[in-house]
Amino acid sequence: MSSPRRKGRPGPIDEYQELLPLIREGKLPKLVLFLTPNFGEEETWFSDQLMRAAREWALQQDGLDLMDVDGHSPDFSADSMDAFLGSQSLFAGRQALIFSRATAALKKYKRLAKALLQAVEKEGGPEWIMLHAEGKQASALVKELVASKSAKVIRFRRLFVDPPPWNPAAVDQSEAAKFAIAHANGLGMRLQNGAAGLLVEMSGGRPADLMQSLQHFQLLNQLQVSVEDVREVTAHSAEGSARDYADALLTGDSARALQLLAKVRARGLHSWDGRRISPRDSFTMLISTAIRERRQTAVIRAAVDGGATLEEALKGSGAKPSMPVTKRMERRLALCPSSQLEAVLHGLRRAEHRLKTGAWRDSLRVLEQLAFESYRKSAPPQTRGRRS
Repeated sequence: MSSPRRKGRPGPIDEYQELLPLIREGKLPKLVLFLTPNFGEEETWFSDQLMRAAREWALQQDGLDLMDVDGHSPDFSADSMDAFLGSQSLFAGRQALIFSRATAALKKYKRLAKALLQAVEKEGGPEWIMLHAEGKQASALVKELVASKSAKVIRFRRLFVDPPPWNPAAVDQSEAAKFAIAHANGLGMRLQNGAAGLLVEMSGGRPADLMQSLQHFQLLNQLQVSVEDVREVTAHSAEGSARDYADALLTGDSARALQLLAKVRARGLHSWDGRRISPRDSFTMLISTAIRERRQTAVIRAAVDGGATLEEALKGSGAKPSMPVTKRMERRLALCPSSQLEAVLHGLRRAEHRLKTGAWRDSLRVLEQLAFESYRKSAPPQTRGRRS
């Protein structure tokens, strides 16, 4: 996602940081609605964290009866919610409601939206109601609640991963990078210049992924994180290794693929959370990532060869055409013609066959052979002219 937000409209980080301290102090609005954004994709991490904070605060309060329900749970009961909203608690003088993943329940039980509105408007009702309704149809289901004067409606979208268009070189100025910097500070860490931008490029712009990456550095006791640190850790992570191995196959760089496998053989693979991955699971991760990347690259290659722009081709393949993704694919396509895609496809099929039939018991040896088979000879230099 790369479009800058409209002037004057707060971004997801601003809204999150505004509401979180209020929740921790118990100063919640009467009705908080987390809904899918009108444009772009929803980022549920923010609403999940805010509901968790509200839950923790409520459980610490004496005399507060909290009803915490999940609309997707098989144990959900509309009658129980009706009873809670329609009467005072026998055990506490105050009430509050957290209603997560509410769309399915609101769609099935039409009366719930009206009951929630009545509870918000009547005297002696719950002190506050926090509701998350996911999906594009959710707004229609709660339109009367949205119109309530007591409602605070928040639509958390995905973070932008590209730097501002007026300063494309400032990789640390994207929303995702700013999020990483702020949360690193909260963990007592400091991301040096360029580290946040590279972390976004390697881990993606999802808050949960960025938090996991930061916690990985915290486990390593790295409180000052440089660009080199990010590269080093990513190179040894399972996710980074799988992506790099796939890229080496698709560009025909057998030497790089073999170097990576040598490191895997010596050190093994570890995920961002520090968990060690077994050799068998490592093979599965590396192969499945290579299959996925080859399939996506083939779709993009065909679209570009057919006259589409790279951005159009990326969207058509299901990828998000952010700046890091676009640059990575540009580099790959320059070295990955259709013939290379075919060679990698046949190599992947042979690799799976070798391991499944038990002909080759060493899974890393299978991957090494695949690297050899994916070698791409450089194009011969063009003749500049005949000598007379």
